[in-house]
Amino acid sequence: MDKEIVFIELCTTLKALAGARKEYNDLLDELYNSVFGRQKTSSKYLVTNHRLEEKIIYNGEMTILKRLYRKRKTTVSWIFRKNSSSVDILDYIWLRKHGYLIRSRDGRLMVDKSIYSEKLDSMSKREIELQDLFKYLKEIPSALWSKIIDQKMLSRMSIEKLLRFTDLYYGYNVRIDKTIRAELRKRINEGLISSPNSWRKLGQIAEKTRLAHDSYLGPYTLEYLRKKIWGDDADKIAKDIQKLPIHERMRIASKIYRNAGLEEILVRLDLFTLSSISNPGKIRNDSLKSKAFLGKALATYVDYLITGNPAYIDYSFMFLDKIEPHNLSSELIPLYESLLKQDKMNIIKLLSSKASEAIEYIGYRIFDLTRTERQISDEVLRRAIILSRKILMKIIRGDTKSKKYIESIYSGKPNIRKTLYNFVRYNYVIARRDRKRIQRITALIDVSGSMLRYSIWALLSLGTVFPLLKYCILFSDRIRIYKVGHYSPISLMSRFLNHVFLEGFKGYTNIALTVERAIEVSKPGDSIVLFTDLEQTVNYKDPVEVIERVNKIGRRIIVFVPPFHREDVAFELLSRGVEVVCVGSPEELPKLLGKKLNLKIRDKLIHVRG
Repeated sequence: MDKEIVFIELCTTLKALAGARKEYNDLLDELYNSVFGRQKTSSKYLVTNHRLEEKIIYNGEMTILKRLYRKRKTTVSWIFRKNSSSVDILDYIWLRKHGYLIRSRDGRLMVDKSIYSEKLDSMSKREIELQDLFKYLKEIPSALWSKIIDQKMLSRMSIEKLLRFTDLYYGYNVRIDKTIRAELRKRINEGLISSPNSWRKLGQIAEKTRLAHDSYLGPYTLEYLRKKIWGDDADKIAKDIQKLPIHERMRIASKIYRNAGLEEILVRLDLFTLSSISNPGKIRNDSLKSKAFLGKALATYVDYLITGNPAYIDYSFMFLDKIEPHNLSSELIPLYESLLKQDKMNIIKLLSSKASEAIEYIGYRIFDLTRTERQISDEVLRRAIILSRKILMKIIRGDTKSKKYIESIYSGKPNIRKTLYNFVRYNYVIARRDRKRIQRITALIDVSGSMLRYSIWALLSLGTVFPLLKYCILFSDRIRIYKVGHYSPISLMSRFLNHVFLEGFKGYTNIALTVERAIEVSKPGDSIVLFTDLEQTVNYKDPVEVIERVNKIGRRIIVFVPPFHREDVAFELLSRGVEVVCVGSPEELPKLLGKKLNLKIRDKLIHVRG
């Protein structure tokens, strides 16, 4: 029987058995992999022929030649009239592309003599590419652009091409501007424009145009927005901001807090982000004002715990005096009271509920101190590591040991206790313990600034499979390889924090070199787990080629990526058969790790509050 028929019948049975839709989709992916032996392509990265999409094929009789008859030189204003058609515009671009019209030094167009050849007349179908459109469209009067640029044309462009087109041509034609904004809003609502690089590019365009005055086009355009945001829109925008690294979140919050229409967004942000607001007293919303002061009080108290400078305590009390407790939400009252009492243990306990944000702030402050003071003292670094470790240890639960032995009646050492237990109950079977063959894992963790929140949770997730870990490799521009058998979980966590505080936030990442080192230390049959945003910033080998080679030499690699990542690299990896898993939030990592590695984790090791 064909595999396809078996697969269809199994899908029908599976759908009848599975209750939840999400559970059905997960099981369907596993079924697809087991039947066909390859990974089903994620719907987020649809396989398309990008070269075909970039081509514009059209039919035309080249009527534009009538305007060029017996001309050695001409101008664009002579070629085009108000009634010029879309075909005339495409013909002009085609002639410029193939060199029939050449720009001279005086700005006019030189007409090549071969333009009147029979070969040109016999061509009924012509084609140009989007890059030709980008190159020559500006030579054409902007009043005519709407004859070829419409929603259908923009929808054919990739995200990079659309952003480039917006940068080049936004602000010259009202109708085109409206079409561009509609297409950008559509892609943002569908989640297609969700990477910080794309958001940053839109912010740069909005800075020099009126692109984002009436619509949200990414977190970096908020300072230019002139409309009020509330409800579900505010929730979505706040989630987008929370995906960014802490220094980017702080920069955005410090720029938008004076805009009363965006207060509903700020209310939904974390305390450390709100601590960047320079003058919370100018905020009109009383609840937001008190939360911002609490954020500044908390941040300065954490600065005291890091540096040991008592002046920060006085600074913290100054902000606490400006808070009106009745304006704080019920979940913030315990933190406010603990700061008033200077209850260090309770503050650390409360910080553990937002561990990734707290440690991200500590890392940011260490980097800031290193930048301003040119060096960091060993005492400050030691205090930061101890504080971070205390915050992390508050959320560790359970036992990290997994079974290394299985019960057997055929081989292995006798299990005296189990055998006596059997004999007392007249069961005369000798119980034995046979060593279990376990999977070995090499973990690669990107500790650059943009990945810090997810790196912390990646390390905590590895605690669930700590006995199976062989090597843990921390990397940014430099690589640190730790053989896990030589370190306890606490020691490894301290080394991780030390690496992050000294070398994080530099923005350099070498993924390809790290994967090569993992290949060297691993053996055939091992699994390699890579936590990264796929953004290689060092000039080295192509990471896609190196990652693909892992599966070809008898090892298995799984790539975990955060919501913001290089989607073009992820698509390329998926098309080459590499398993790429997008993690929506850090809390999902432990579950996904055990599922993808096909491990049954019996103990709940990470307790997530809230």
